[in-house]
Amino acid sequence: MVYNDQADMTDRLFAGSLTFDCRIMHYIIVRILLPRSSNLAQASEEDLIFMWAFLIGRPIDWAHLIRYRMHKALRSNAPLPYP
Repeated sequence: MVYNDQADMTDRLFAGSLTFDCRIMHYIIVRILLPRSSNLAQASEEDLIFMWAFLIGRPIDWAHLIRYRMHKALRSNAPLPYP
């Protein structure tokens, strides 16, 4: 549902192997909704779960997710995920 037919699933999944709509969705996820500081081209398992939830219309508890991400950023020398 998310991958192109030519995607190589034996190694890392890069955003370039996603369909166009899913690439746009992945960009929004890693830049705005769940920002991260590096490796934006590689789709993580968490990214794929959110794309799947968006595609089938599952509700997402954003308050819990943002609180979890902010709590994770409390460790030393971690960049803040939200400005």
